Amino acid sequence: MFFKSLKFTLKVTALWPLACYFGFTFSYFFVGLKVHEGILDLMLGSVSAILLPLFIMMFFESRFLRKGCLSIFYFFYVFLGVYRFTIKRPFDYKLFIDNLNILFYWEATDTIGDRVSLLDIFFLLSLISFVLAFAVFKNKKVNVEVPLKKGTAIFILLFYFGLLYSPKSQVDEVGLVVKDMIAFYNRPMKIGEKGKSFLKKEYPFLKLKKESSPLIKERPHIFIIPIESFNANFVENKNENGMEYTPFFNSLIKKGIYVEHFYGGSIQTAKGVFSILCSMIPKKHGKVFEMHTDVNFRCLPEILQEYGYKNLYYQSYRDINFDNTKNFLKRNNFEVIESLNVDELTERERRENIWGWGPQDDLLYKYVFKKLDQKWKIQKKEKGIKRPFFVTLQGISSHMTFHWIPEKQRYLYKDNKSKKENFANAIRVVDNYLKTFFEELKNRDYLKNSIVVLTGDHSFPNGEHDIYHNETGFFEEFFRVPLLILPGNYHKPLRVKEKSYSQVDIAPTLLDLINIQTSHSFQGSSILSGKKTFQFLVQPYSGTFLGVVDYPFKYVFHEKTGKEFLFNLKNDPQEKSNLLSLAKRNEEIELIAYNLRSEKDLFYVNDFIIEKNRVWKKAQ
Repeated sequence: MFFKSLKFTLKVTALWPLACYFGFTFSYFFVGLKVHEGILDLMLGSVSAILLPLFIMMFFESRFLRKGCLSIFYFFYVFLGVYRFTIKRPFDYKLFIDNLNILFYWEATDTIGDRVSLLDIFFLLSLISFVLAFAVFKNKKVNVEVPLKKGTAIFILLFYFGLLYSPKSQVDEVGLVVKDMIAFYNRPMKIGEKGKSFLKKEYPFLKLKKESSPLIKERPHIFIIPIESFNANFVENKNENGMEYTPFFNSLIKKGIYVEHFYGGSIQTAKGVFSILCSMIPKKHGKVFEMHTDVNFRCLPEILQEYGYKNLYYQSYRDINFDNTKNFLKRNNFEVIESLNVDELTERERRENIWGWGPQDDLLYKYVFKKLDQKWKIQKKEKGIKRPFFVTLQGISSHMTFHWIPEKQRYLYKDNKSKKENFANAIRVVDNYLKTFFEELKNRDYLKNSIVVLTGDHSFPNGEHDIYHNETGFFEEFFRVPLLILPGNYHKPLRVKEKSYSQVDIAPTLLDLINIQTSHSFQGSSILSGKKTFQFLVQPYSGTFLGVVDYPFKYVFHEKTGKEFLFNLKNDPQEKSNLLSLAKRNEEIELIAYNLRSEKDLFYVNDFIIEKNRVWKKAQ
């Protein structure tokens, strides 16, 4: 009797879910998506797609509730299917939640439009209307009385959740998002033995040091410029026409401390600036700027302030509290936090030099030096020691909307025919804007004694692995950024070749350069020490990729699937050969993988100590 009832219910329920499922699965092949590896994947996906509509039909007796719940199911199923077809990857719930605030900024509409056309939207709305009409509102079977009981419906729902955790269930669109939602809100800390040993200390990264002597001589001004989306692959490189992408930056390399293999810790500005200022790897879950304003950090600005510095932060983008930037920086000892005031620009500058997400970077540089002049004049009138400046300048010209560059400033490709050309033009134009910064700096005697740090807030892929957006992969182009420190008279030029460093090493290097020794909780090390360190890379989306680099080896762990990768970046810079998938693996490879695997504990320890406010405790 039970099986007859189940058969009857399936006849009523299964047609439209299976039609949607196989329709999308078939369509994915037209855009080159590998959504399954074999017949088992396909079968499990089809079963998973049926179970929720089956539960709805069995659990709800009311026609209104049935139609309402089925409408919601089909709406999301079609939306998620079209999303994967268009974007070429499954919908990422974590990406959506982390960046929900961006949807309320008008600049984001063009960024979204770069990926989705009006034709895509029309196709989506038409398909949703068609499926809802025929699968729900004109489907008389929705009103049929189902003989199975609610207890069976609960069992089917539990069976559905059980299927979610099958590694072969990778096709059911709604199921994948439900699985992501569960993982987002229920995050077990996967801390191994090495991580547990860290947590035996109340403040695992606390380093107590004897304080430096008070300020005796004039300390240098310090400028940090984290250039937006600065992909290191473009430095010291040329296009097919023999034109350099970053000619001005290249000309500065011989004058400073340059690291050939340098990394941004993640893929977003807020995460990169956090690593630069606080010498901590970014959280893998959420943004510290938004979620942990009240945590006690001891970041670089606080230390510099204790040694007489005036901390200033300026950005091009109009909203100074985007990603909660202003609140976090104010809590962490910045005295001035400003967006460029466009009212202070000339009419011509406002008309010709504001595009994309905001004013050109050269306008920001000019604006900041005018502000510094004013503050220096005020200090000259006051008695006492003049305070050196610590200045962070965050431009916006190479942010996302690369195709918006004015035609007269497209130095490499006038026509902007492809995404590669658009991005190359963006890198070239921000390199040109750097000239303005150094011209302004050179023209001011009171800033002669300065240290300048040029790096990237994060990198951005430009088709190196046929990927043009930074929420998907774990390859080098997602993380590699340049680092050039122009140290003035504080250190001779240096080129670091066989070791790698990351953004967490910038703060300790600066303190080393200006001879400040103090207690802190920095996770990085001074580049000047020559110490070989690990680099920790967080791709928070697409199931979360966690990377550990011990150059030349790079280990990557995918949280969602448990897959592991190991690359030798020196022999395999394109990351084509996963050493862990080779049929013959030697003991050396196994040992390297084992050691790097244990280092990934730091990601979980880092999240834990931030969430529990165990980063810094002022020494008594």
